Amino acid sequence: MTSALRPTGSTRTWRRIVAYVLEHKGRRCQMTRHGRTCGAHATTVQHVVQRRHGGTDDLNNLIPACTGCNYGERPPAGAAPLGPPPVLTGRAAAVVDALDALGVACAAGRRQAVAALDRWNVPIRPTGAQVDAACAYRRTRGPLTRL
Repeated sequence: MTSALRPTGSTRTWRRIVAYVLEHKGRRCQMTRHGRTCGAHATTVQHVVQRRHGGTDDLNNLIPACTGCNYGERPPAGAAPLGPPPVLTGRAAAVVDALDALGVACAAGRRQAVAALDRWNVPIRPTGAQVDAACAYRRTRGPLTRL
């Protein structure tokens, strides 16, 4: 059986497979690093058994993966294990909630976050470090899923 993914790039069929896998298996990376599941926001799909080793595009052979895991941009062997995003408290958590409510993109940085909070007159007045922590948390967590 041939793969829908070509060496020269993806095909329409492959893009449909990716969308289906992300929709039905979730948008959290299921790759294992340092003995722990990555858990980052998944935007790609990884073959469990690689195609060059006889893996197919069967749904049982595909898992959601973040771009770092899928494209081999893994941290060095001595790096700390990845886990879930850090738990935020206080103003940083309030900033996350406010940015989510305002619909600010998860990839937004400090300037965009502060501009959105000021534009909508949000009463939270966080420090730069709290905004940075909130933005880093949101980038790691990925977008919220609307039901």
